[in-house]
Amino acid sequence: MKTKISHLGRSSVSVILAVMMLLSTMLIGTVSTVNAATKNKFTNGETIYLDLSSFKKWQDAAKDTTMYAYFYRYDNHNQVGDKIPAAKVTNYIYSVIVPNADCGYIKFQRGSWNTTKEHDADTKGTNNCVKVTNWDNSSEWSTYSAAAPVADSVSLTASPETVKVGNSVTLTAVANNPASSNLTYAFTKTSGGNATEAQNNDKLTVTPTVAGTYKYTVTVSADGYSPVTSLEVSFTVTDSVKYYICGRFNDKWHKPSLDKDPQFVEDESNPGLFYYETGETIADLSGTISETYGDTPKYFYIYKKASNESTNYLTTSENAGHNFQNNTIDSPLALSSKTGTEQKYLVRFNNDKDTSTTPVTIWLDTRNNENNEYKLWYTTALPHTVTVANGVSSATVDKKTATAGETVTVTATPTSGNVLDSVTVVGNDGTPIETTVSGNNATFVMPNQDVTVTNVTFREANKYTVKFSSSDDNFGSVSAKYNGTDFTSDTKVTEGDEVTFTATSKDGYALSDWTVNGVSASSTTNPYTITVQKDTTVVANFKEVTGTLSKYYLLCGTGATFKADSYTHVPLYTNEDGVFYADFDVAKDSIPKSKDYFIIFSTKKDTSGIIVDSNNVTVNAVNKNGFSLSDYNENVQNPSGGTNNVKFAKVYIDKDDVTGFTIKITGLDLGNKKITYSAEPTFDVAPADTVEITAKDGTIRAGYTDTDASKTTAVLGDTTLSIKTPDDKIITASDSYMIEEKNRAVTAKRVPNGSTVTVTTTIDPTATFAGHKGSDYYVKGFSVNGVFGGVLSQTDGKNHSGDVYTYTFEVNQEIYGSKLEITPVYFLKDDANCVYFYIENYDSAKQIWGNTPSCYVYYGSGTTTLEALGYYPGQPMVDYNGSIFTQIPKSIVNGDTKEKITGMTLNNYVWDDVHRDYNGKDQKSDNAQTYDYDDFVKIAESGAAADNIIYRFKYNEFDNEPADTFAASKADAAGWEVFLDYQNYPTDIFGNKIGTEKLDYKDTKSVTSKDNYLSIISDGYQNNYIGKYATAWSIYNKAGKRVATIPSSALLYALDKTDAQIKKAIDSASTPADFLPGKTDRDTYWATFKTLYNDYKGFYAQINFEAAIKGGADYGNRLDGRWYYTKSQQEITGEIKIQYANTLDDYKVGGFHEDTFADENASSIVGTTTGASAYFTNPKDKVRKLETFADNTQDYKFEVTATSTAAYTFVGWYRLIDGDYKAINPSNMSSLTGAVTQNSDVTLVARYIKTPGGSMTFHHSLYNGTNAGGGKATTEIQVVVKDSTGKSLYDSGKIAGTASIDKTKIAELAKQEGLTVTVTLYTTTKNLYNFNGYYSAENTTDITAFKPTSTPVVSGDRKEGLVTKLEYTFSFNEYYNNHKDTLIGDNAGTVYYNFYSDITFIKVPYKVQFSYTDRMGDQKYYNKAGYVDPEDTSSYTFVENATNVEGVESHSVKVTLTNSFILSLAPYESNFTKNLTWDNPTDSKPFDSSVTNSIASAVVNSTQSDRTIHLNVFRDKDTNEPTSYNNENGNFVLFTKKGSSELPYGSVFYTSNGDGTYTYDINAPKTYEGNQFMYWAIYSDPECKNLVIKAYNSEGHFSYVAYDNCWIVPVYGESSTPVASVKEVSTSTQFMEVTRNQWTADTNSNFAGFNADSMTTLDTAKDFIKEKGEDKLYADFVLNFFYNGKQLSVFDPDSKKVKAGVLIQRLELDENETSTGYITDLNHYAKKYDKTALENAKSDAIQKITTGTSNIKSVKQQINNSRLDNKNRLQYYTLFKNVKGNNDCVFRLYTYIQYTDADGNSAVKLSDPVYFTFYDIANKS
Repeated sequence: MKTKISHLGRSSVSVILAVMMLLSTMLIGTVSTVNAATKNKFTNGETIYLDLSSFKKWQDAAKDTTMYAYFYRYDNHNQVGDKIPAAKVTNYIYSVIVPNADCGYIKFQRGSWNTTKEHDADTKGTNNCVKVTNWDNSSEWSTYSAAAPVADSVSLTASPETVKVGNSVTLTAVANNPASSNLTYAFTKTSGGNATEAQNNDKLTVTPTVAGTYKYTVTVSADGYSPVTSLEVSFTVTDSVKYYICGRFNDKWHKPSLDKDPQFVEDESNPGLFYYETGETIADLSGTISETYGDTPKYFYIYKKASNESTNYLTTSENAGHNFQNNTIDSPLALSSKTGTEQKYLVRFNNDKDTSTTPVTIWLDTRNNENNEYKLWYTTALPHTVTVANGVSSATVDKKTATAGETVTVTATPTSGNVLDSVTVVGNDGTPIETTVSGNNATFVMPNQDVTVTNVTFREANKYTVKFSSSDDNFGSVSAKYNGTDFTSDTKVTEGDEVTFTATSKDGYALSDWTVNGVSASSTTNPYTITVQKDTTVVANFKEVTGTLSKYYLLCGTGATFKADSYTHVPLYTNEDGVFYADFDVAKDSIPKSKDYFIIFSTKKDTSGIIVDSNNVTVNAVNKNGFSLSDYNENVQNPSGGTNNVKFAKVYIDKDDVTGFTIKITGLDLGNKKITYSAEPTFDVAPADTVEITAKDGTIRAGYTDTDASKTTAVLGDTTLSIKTPDDKIITASDSYMIEEKNRAVTAKRVPNGSTVTVTTTIDPTATFAGHKGSDYYVKGFSVNGVFGGVLSQTDGKNHSGDVYTYTFEVNQEIYGSKLEITPVYFLKDDANCVYFYIENYDSAKQIWGNTPSCYVYYGSGTTTLEALGYYPGQPMVDYNGSIFTQIPKSIVNGDTKEKITGMTLNNYVWDDVHRDYNGKDQKSDNAQTYDYDDFVKIAESGAAADNIIYRFKYNEFDNEPADTFAASKADAAGWEVFLDYQNYPTDIFGNKIGTEKLDYKDTKSVTSKDNYLSIISDGYQNNYIGKYATAWSIYNKAGKRVATIPSSALLYALDKTDAQIKKAIDSASTPADFLPGKTDRDTYWATFKTLYNDYKGFYAQINFEAAIKGGADYGNRLDGRWYYTKSQQEITGEIKIQYANTLDDYKVGGFHEDTFADENASSIVGTTTGASAYFTNPKDKVRKLETFADNTQDYKFEVTATSTAAYTFVGWYRLIDGDYKAINPSNMSSLTGAVTQNSDVTLVARYIKTPGGSMTFHHSLYNGTNAGGGKATTEIQVVVKDSTGKSLYDSGKIAGTASIDKTKIAELAKQEGLTVTVTLYTTTKNLYNFNGYYSAENTTDITAFKPTSTPVVSGDRKEGLVTKLEYTFSFNEYYNNHKDTLIGDNAGTVYYNFYSDITFIKVPYKVQFSYTDRMGDQKYYNKAGYVDPEDTSSYTFVENATNVEGVESHSVKVTLTNSFILSLAPYESNFTKNLTWDNPTDSKPFDSSVTNSIASAVVNSTQSDRTIHLNVFRDKDTNEPTSYNNENGNFVLFTKKGSSELPYGSVFYTSNGDGTYTYDINAPKTYEGNQFMYWAIYSDPECKNLVIKAYNSEGHFSYVAYDNCWIVPVYGESSTPVASVKEVSTSTQFMEVTRNQWTADTNSNFAGFNADSMTTLDTAKDFIKEKGEDKLYADFVLNFFYNGKQLSVFDPDSKKVKAGVLIQRLELDENETSTGYITDLNHYAKKYDKTALENAKSDAIQKITTGTSNIKSVKQQINNSRLDNKNRLQYYTLFKNVKGNNDCVFRLYTYIQYTDADGNSAVKLSDPVYFTFYDIANKS
């Protein structure tokens, strides 16, 4: 009905509003009344009826005749559970059961339509029925008198409880104690999807068509009785699950959910077990798949597809499946559902060398998948059947099919009193199969055939005694049941029977675990059941608990559905705050690792007491150090049937450090189903004064350590630990990182501070790595958290004997921290093909990068599997002697291919697994590295011949933003630096040095004050030809215009190129081939380079570096930096500074002041403020400034020492680079000595802190007075103050340098009497050094000899260290009283007592004789004598007469020179056409310090062999005839003669026939494609780029004499006449080589008599010094002359008509660009001179030949024609003395013919010039 509403006036509206407000108030009051709490509650389980007989329309008018009841809580009116279907009792009568005791309200609903009123328990009275009187809200309480129930109850079960879609479930109803035999069963589905139903009386068969949870009830009725309805029963219907293999499998990538992907098939005899037959072998399934971005390992995973489930990726734990070929049936791989497919969780076969030919079958076991447990394994055999023979009814098997190698279990059921005795299994061929019986089970290994169980036998069971007890009767008791009956301890039971023990704890105690036969069962299961197989003793162990035992429990297990018998119940306790808790011990409670462990609260010991809810259940997540707590939802089994979907807690542990955890329950509200779970894990925490140590074989990265595609340095060695604690206990390390089937590290825990650790790495000489064998490597040193020890020099490493390397150190937590990661670093012994790479200013980046910078280098095209330092992250760089460096090969050999270096990157080593774990890093988010550069490659490949390449970190926090103009750009105003070279000279952007004045790197005013300069802003994360994380330099001119944006490496094109070479490249029309070859945008960058070079060459520059920025798809924190290089023998400088801090606070913040010296002289080494000395001891002694030459062998170092004073205490040596101070002795900061590699300019700083006033200092150092012995040793001191009882009041500990007692402690001590001071001096000498005595100075600068009151005690040996220990004791009180005026007062000073040790060394003279045959065939001797350097331990070995009875002097030694040292003394010798090598030394005799005039000696002989050459001829592949280089069918073929390709030096390729004719070995066709043969082109390389000479022969014969490897090609042209015959007169020269002979004696007669006394006259000893003429240089040539076809030796043997000879001009060598030496590359001089210069030189040569005068220093040498062979050729040499003027120049040589021409005039023909120099060989030792 519609009502028309007219317009209302204002007054009407007011009235309506008033009425609405009144109604609102009334409604609020009504609601308030309804929500008031009732006083009474319904009785739990009582029946309330619904009577529709008074208003039958409620039932008759309903389409849905289901009646529902709603219950509400009595206190807050919240609804209790879901609506409940009412059971039909009779027509119009329904009933419902009250669900719990908290219900106070009820109302009914007709289907989804009308409802009754709400009725409460307060008004119910004795009524039991709600009577409906009309439609909505019309009802009242009434009473219904029901007939007697048809049965006491009715139960309903479902079988099975879980089925797949399409399979049937049978519901069975059972009426308990029925009152009638004529029962009717009505089944009602209360929830679930579509299903077909078929009823057969009390059974209903349900066939579901969709997945889900189905619920049913059944009502039993009979006439005259009231019906009875069952509780709900539920069953689960799952979709038909499909499993696929996805990822890289077979030969391609398989995406998920594609039915065409490899799909598993279910084994019909074993539901839930799936298999996939691959048809491929293990080797086939291993290896890689070629993809667009390179070959990628075959990683795969399992994909689970089901319509009612979300996508599941079945993968494994981290890296566990990377060697799947190990996972056979007996060792399956555990899989679980994960949300993604990270590579570390994937699976792969990884053995392409496997020789098995049987196809692989992969098996997937899903039979426990409801607990998220899957198992994966493979077999290489077909499955066979397992049959139980007819008649063997007592036996069953666990599998009906099995593959060879699987374990099969036979279970036999004995009769009472018997047990299984034997099981007989027979193979298909009749072979008996061995079985193993245990209890009533027998197992056997499946053979490769079908088998049958043919018989089982039983025997009478034995009787065994079972004893049980409590560990302490005061804590708890134990009871036991046997066959359901209680029994007492010490009772006999039948073998094979089960006994169940129950532990009952007393208040305040709980069960800890069980012990069975003395072995902990690590279980808190209670009751605890065992099967008795022998006499057994069981003990229940109890522990004290602080809480109060509650009536609640936690149910725990690995199955999320909590099936019966799959979980244990753990009692909950309450603490004083009312919190419920339970403690778990991982070991004792058998908590699984790397597996889900589920925990659910229950009010009972089973799941009937769980909280059936998810919304009000809270789980506070925890994820900490390998422990996690999270929530989980699952359908949990109900003991009475059915399941309930609830939320509960899940624990996951994946680290051994987790020892236990506490689960806490808070906010528990059972009525409202509220609960909160939380957890507190406990960890294996070592004591504070202990450390954990892991020593590795090398870099460890799971999946990449040793595979076909990658290797790390860990494959090179095996590392072990030997640890002794301070109290002499031994700690054993255990294997800790199993990677790729091999353990790669050992770990020791709880190592006390102060323990002695020896790490040993044994190199595997047969290992293959980066194209080398393991024997090619040595251990450079050991990184201990980035602090290095055991470092060998390159010489020591090269000469190291054996494969074992050790390093011993003492654990010091202040230096290393609490977790020590030890990594051996490997270097190649032969570094000829290596450069050394250094990084600097790393401390500025350390805050981001951590303690271990690492270097990764890659080679070739990117597909090579060899990385010289191992797969990313490479290996740690060596931090030693103030430098951080590594050795990098310039190329590596991959098979037969030489691969050049492609690039390198620096990183923070976080991708090493141990480094990640020990530093708590995430490998993706915490990765730090440099920006992408190829500067390293450009420098390494350039002609600069860099020996060292340096990267200097430039840490910056300002994110640069370059713009088109300098003014609009954003850069750090304080970040500008001068653009300098490595020696601090300003350069232009191309590296050209500007001026001769060095600048400070921050002196940018010197740049911006210039008329012209450039400003460079570096910008990161640029995607250019280098990579997508590169930098680019925006370059601005002085006017602020951006003139270029270019990567820095593009500017390196100018490196080591002359101006002429650059000009030629710039003037060319195209981009030079060697400018960024193969790079994108190279033409664009070339145009930029040309503009910059033309416009800005020679300009000063300043630069601003990019910030350290996190980002990129390959996430990393990237830093910027600058690249440099150095070369050996360049001039370098060293300088020492002294800095001091006046207070400790200043020291902490770096508030140092620079000390001054008396003057600028290098010998002025004492600071004017500190009074301390700091100076070099090598390469010059006692100077603070020096100049020397770079030496990159790492054997040569800047060595320094410092002294402390009373007023200032030494705190460390530092190296200063661009404002960054790097400690050079990080593991021993107080060491007064230090060393830095001698490869560049160096500034070293000795730092001090002022000793506080009022202190006593005690100092021990080396004596360096005028009469000092000059030896080296380590000095330490310990100062102890004791009282009269011997109690220690002060102890400095044993320290290096200075011990100090501050004024506070002195004041405390001065109050006591009878105190003594004991100063203990420790002096440690090694090798050839001897302790010589003491000196001292007590508060004075006068140093005098110190005579101790006690005798020094000597211990140890020379090799490990001879320790001289002296204890000096005196009265503290007297000492204090003597100096108290100095120690106290406002101007208190410092009192110092300095002690000095004087050290001498054993002078070991030596003599060595080298013997060889010189060029002329004469025997020569080179004798060398000198003294052994005690510091160079690689030069000698010694045997010690070690006795400490009489003191140091008794330690005499025999010193033997090492072979490597002896051979290092060998002179440079070379003979033309010969290979000369020095033999191993013979007749070596040691020096004996106990024998007068003893001298170490050795004799070295030599071996010479003839050199051989190879000749390669360019031939047609089909005809094998020599052919033109233009012939595409041609190739070089190695020439052989008499079956050998090894040809004698100076080979000729023809044979004289004796009649003036010759037979030639090689002949070229006279014509090729219409052209005539002209000459043979002879090259020195197979690419035919370097032409040596042209050999003419009109007939095509090859008549050349070969003196070196050569490649020859016939050349054809239009002329048929040889060029030589056209000229009629010509000459040519082929330069061969330069050689040298040097000697000191023609006989060996005087060598034997030379002894130690002779060393005093060494400078004049005739046979030990080179006299005049005993050092000769030779240059060899082949001279060719042509004179009108005449044989000159016949035509003019006396050289009267034709004169032939050579003319040699002497020229100056050019300096190299660093001015550290000369250019000796002969190509440089061949290209240096232009046409005019060469014409002038030629004219000057002719003038010298014809007149004997010249402007250029020249020498003419005429050759008698009779010396020429029949081809007018001569092998010729020139001889020079090795003196200045001959060895520091370059020579230009011409051959000439001087003759009379046809006009009768004198004429001269010259050859083209050749160049040679002796500089390199003449300056070798």
